[in-house]
Amino acid sequence: MPSPGSLYVVATPIGNMRDITLRAIEILGQVGLIISEDTRTTAGLLSKYGILAPMESYYSPKEKSLAEKYIKRLLEGTDIALLSENGTPCVSDPGFILISRAYEEGIKVVPIPGPSALTSALAICGFPIDEVFFAGFLPRKKGARKKYIENHINSGYAFVFYESKYRINDSLKYIADFAPDLPIALMREMTKKFEEVIRGPAREVCEIVNSRPGIKGEFTIVCSPSDK
Repeated sequence: MPSPGSLYVVATPIGNMRDITLRAIEILGQVGLIISEDTRTTAGLLSKYGILAPMESYYSPKEKSLAEKYIKRLLEGTDIALLSENGTPCVSDPGFILISRAYEEGIKVVPIPGPSALTSALAICGFPIDEVFFAGFLPRKKGARKKYIENHINSGYAFVFYESKYRINDSLKYIADFAPDLPIALMREMTKKFEEVIRGPAREVCEIVNSRPGIKGEFTIVCSPSDK
């Protein structure tokens, strides 16, 4: 039997394609297969850097069955690179089932570190980040989201979450209603053309965003530890 291939967990740019690492380019050019959460986004990245490796989809709704498919390929000796649509796989993106199964089968898992909206936001928020709670995307239902926010702000640690354009106003309102003076930082479209940081007391950030109907983009919010 051939030796198993390796599973490379590859971080890719969150916006600016020039943020990809040299090592990521090297690995993507060497593996036998690239599996990606969004093949359209990944195709653009591969084209820019002249990478011709075969590519297939790996996405949440079918993650369990797809994991078994690619475990088989790994056991047959194929090196595989796992990519998110952007950023670091498994950080609010699919991948953990495949990685867990790889460990169970004795397959080598190799991190190829790089861009992440989470670490980028923490780096520029200007708050103490010795202790951090990362929530990913908050619950979709309004009541559950409101309760979740109230449970984690004023907590003594930095509270970080991602939010969509459809729910950003509601989520900011919940924070402003519960802790109006809490310093927060909202990062929008990081590393992209319209990158923006809105920082201040929760009530002010909420007012600014509410004054811009239809605000678009990908949002990362950092709430300062309340006692620091």
